[in-house]
Amino acid sequence: MTSDLDEKILLKRQEMSEYNRMAYRRRNSFVNMPKSLGPCNSFLYYFTLKECVKSMGSLKGKKICVLCGGSGVEAEYLSRLGATVVSLDILVGQTKLAREKTRNLKDVEFVVADSEHVPVANKGVDVAFAYNGLGHVPQPTLAISEIARISRERIIVFDSYDAVITSLAIRLGLIERLEYGRLDVFRWKKKLLFRAFVEQGFLIISFRRLLWHIIYRFVEVKDRVSTEIFRFMFLSVNAIFGHLLGNRFIIVAQRRTR
Repeated sequence: MTSDLDEKILLKRQEMSEYNRMAYRRRNSFVNMPKSLGPCNSFLYYFTLKECVKSMGSLKGKKICVLCGGSGVEAEYLSRLGATVVSLDILVGQTKLAREKTRNLKDVEFVVADSEHVPVANKGVDVAFAYNGLGHVPQPTLAISEIARISRERIIVFDSYDAVITSLAIRLGLIERLEYGRLDVFRWKKKLLFRAFVEQGFLIISFRRLLWHIIYRFVEVKDRVSTEIFRFMFLSVNAIFGHLLGNRFIIVAQRRTR
């Protein structure tokens, strides 16, 4: 009899194979992310990355571990701000392409590794940073304990939130429950998320919800409006409704000092 965890691990392996094939099929697009995704998606990427790290001040001299590093966009962004970056991802193909993407940058290292078993020493980095990836690992709370273990100062996570608007959109058929038709996404509840950090000895510094890609599902704007109009719409909607309806979140936690 197959357990729920075994099924998640099997789906993860299938996802790995598909993502690797997709990365090589779309090599040029992958290496040039997020610009290759269009100006609206580029704005979303860089806006959320800026929001994630703004509380850190200067990143010069900081050692940051990026979990679920994928395309290398986060590693590139953090490196250009002066950080030394170790980016981990379980996908071999994507990791090779991420190295190619950042080949001209110093202080960036890419390692093939599982976010649930991170090959970094206890308190081995200043900051652990997970961008839109923990919802795809079989055991998200285990991944939280791992990033807490390796972080000396702070943890920053951007990921999927279990929002009412997401459930409604799924029921109405506006979005699919399973990504790519078969992959389940773990969506965090605030109470569970906060408890996971507190149990690992961290204090919550900030928490913010955002209406993110779901805006695309309700208003088809990708190719119909300018980046400036989309930017205005995104910021306005989030200023009014983001804290109540946001389907993504940014959380920053600080290690508790004795």
